[in-house]
Amino acid sequence: MGFNKTKGVVAVGTASQEPIKATSKEKAEQEYLAGERADQIMVILKKDTLINKQELYTLNLGQHRNEGAYLTKKATSYQRRVILMGILEKDPMPFDTLRAIFKDMLVKSSNIRFDSTRYSKFELDDRTLPFK
Repeated sequence: MGFNKTKGVVAVGTASQEPIKATSKEKAEQEYLAGERADQIMVILKKDTLINKQELYTLNLGQHRNEGAYLTKKATSYQRRVILMGILEKDPMPFDTLRAIFKDMLVKSSNIRFDSTRYSKFELDDRTLPFK
């Protein structure tokens, strides 16, 4: 199934654990990069006229939490995945409810082979309205 048959699309941004002993400033920079990745995916998606008519969201998961060992950039590449999620069904609901459902789904679903709890934040934004 292509994304043109979904009710909505979520572009997820992530950043890897480098540097290993990140200062709060470096962590904030990595979280910013994760958000930028989600935004860049959304810019590309918005060029598709079918997808652009759907509900669109970005999800910034921030920086992967340090695993306690030095890993090369190549070894941490799995921490910077490109993730797109399609919304197949959705009833009208407050945005905070939608955010809670996404978070719960990412943590509890056995169909998703991705541990969102290993990341530093969970920031869902509605990008359905005009987006730069």
